[in-house]
Amino acid sequence: MQTSSHNSRLFRRQILLLALLVTGYSGFYLCRSNFSATLPLLRADLVADGFDPDDAKVRLGELAKIGIWAYALGKLVGGVLTDRLGGRLSFLCSMLGSLLFTLLFAASGTLPLFTLAWIGNRFVQSFGWPGMVKLCGRWFSFARYGTVMGVVSLSYLFGDAAARLFLGWLIGMGLSWSGVFVVSGVVLSAIFVACLVGLCETPRNLDMAEGPPIR
Repeated sequence: MQTSSHNSRLFRRQILLLALLVTGYSGFYLCRSNFSATLPLLRADLVADGFDPDDAKVRLGELAKIGIWAYALGKLVGGVLTDRLGGRLSFLCSMLGSLLFTLLFAASGTLPLFTLAWIGNRFVQSFGWPGMVKLCGRWFSFARYGTVMGVVSLSYLFGDAAARLFLGWLIGMGLSWSGVFVVSGVVLSAIFVACLVGLCETPRNLDMAEGPPIR
């Protein structure tokens, strides 16, 4: 009877974990896709500040390229740090860093600050996936890894699409690029609070009886 109760509780927490991870990683796209969604607005703002239209386009393209390199570098660093810090802390720090850099981007008004904020954002966001994988490995049996990863991978398949629909709606409502970035950061901050409260590193953090996750 005790084992059945333990398994039932663990199953519910596993479902909650997956829901938070999928929602959390989908939320990253609000603070990632916002750059490409607001490119015309950003370009117009740079032109208004005195940039040549073609030069503004090139500069923003270079910024996007640098962001990709920062993300790639962060993947290497994030994997090592995740093994040291644990999946929960890595995932939460990635989310917190992303929303802070997003708000910094919104508050910045010059290309150097844009660049700093976007590089920082892309770098810290790369910690999210290793953290998510680490958490899944601690909460689920190896026999379920394929199923679990299939579920969490939905976050990047549908997260980007959902984020772009939402961001497009914000732009359609007349928000400036900075307003879009602020709303993105605020929404991600709400998701961050939910993950901060709901995520645990391992089932043992719930004071459960020891034993392997259900298969």
